[in-house]
Amino acid sequence: MKLAKDNIGNDVGWNRMLMAYDTVMRAVLEGNETDYLAYTATIADQIKIVEAETSYVNDTNAGLKPDYSYQMHAAQAQMGNYGAAIIEDGAEICRVLDGQPGQLSDEKMRILHDFGTEGYGWLLWKGMFDPASVGRGLKPNAGRNIAKDITLALTHTPGLELVDKRGYKLFDRSAFAIYRADRWMASIRMSTDRIHGVEQVNYDNLKGPYMADGALYFQMTGREYDNVYPLWRNWRLIPGITSYRDKTVTWNDSSLFANGRYKAGAWTSDKTGYDGDTKTAATTYRFCREGLEFRKTWTRRSDGNGLDVAVGGITSATDYEVVTCVENANARPGAGIVSQTDDMTVVCNGNVIYEINAPSNSVHVTVENREGDWHDIMGGLPSQRHSGRIFEVYVSHGVKPNNAEFTYSVKCAPVKKGLILFLQ
Repeated sequence: MKLAKDNIGNDVGWNRMLMAYDTVMRAVLEGNETDYLAYTATIADQIKIVEAETSYVNDTNAGLKPDYSYQMHAAQAQMGNYGAAIIEDGAEICRVLDGQPGQLSDEKMRILHDFGTEGYGWLLWKGMFDPASVGRGLKPNAGRNIAKDITLALTHTPGLELVDKRGYKLFDRSAFAIYRADRWMASIRMSTDRIHGVEQVNYDNLKGPYMADGALYFQMTGREYDNVYPLWRNWRLIPGITSYRDKTVTWNDSSLFANGRYKAGAWTSDKTGYDGDTKTAATTYRFCREGLEFRKTWTRRSDGNGLDVAVGGITSATDYEVVTCVENANARPGAGIVSQTDDMTVVCNGNVIYEINAPSNSVHVTVENREGDWHDIMGGLPSQRHSGRIFEVYVSHGVKPNNAEFTYSVKCAPVKKGLILFLQ
């Protein structure tokens, strides 16, 4: 039987840390001081900030970045799995090695602490983990389980702490942005010619190649997207993204990462990218892939209540209908259309209000009961049915749109006496 240390090879990040930790435990049992000291040093070496840009095609320079995002499997944010494992296992190692030879240095503890506060302090919301950051592990109760494990690690380890951030942060190394206020949180996930958005590995995430094409998740209760994945019938209707409504969902696009293959191409480099302005809390995204182009800007509203979204330059020469999904979430009481005119539709889902500035005949709202199977999304899971009620809203731009545009806002219902507030 091979020992863990024989399998380390060229592993990096958490994979290397795990193998080293197994070797340390074996060394303790065997009284092997040489291996013990060597592999506690290997563990410590994985807790570091990697300044260099991660390769788009392999794990060169992967790891913790200066913005406190964590990348593995090429240039791809991995906050819900590998990054979370660094926090969780790093915390356990802190406790196990505390006061022993090979314990983590003050410098390593500071890095781990700051990863917890400046990274995960933005991603935990009301007992749930940011749905844009879960990654490929779209399992039942994934959001609450990741949040629980990270919370335990940060609150039960001396030197670490759990914080609740407010404001705006662009994780500029990994193409995602977070907005947080007292009543709401929003997260945006993007992919470009230099940042992979998501992956499909080991039969995980069989349907989600487009989950990072400008996705927007807006939360108040933290349960808006809890276990929603089996209820999504069309995986091109990801919240926030602009895509082809009826084109087959496939991982064969040469710009996507699937089954351990790092792919490049299909992007038009000078027409893709993103940036953020901390003064105005605006995030801008430029997309050009599959013959579809658009630009999108998310801006915190002037009153601090939610986001204004501007979508422009929507252009396609294909024969597929182009749509923008405004929302695809668990339905709350009262979900549906509040009011509608020729060029404005107001819809609500619980205490979240959406004001859509587009021709009313282009706005499609569905509230219905649905059922799905987790196995269809996570091929390694046995068949497990899940049912629920869905709230789905999208705007159609038609076939072959040319510089189409529209705007919408998403915000919290006001809390004032005399106004009807919907139950959360």
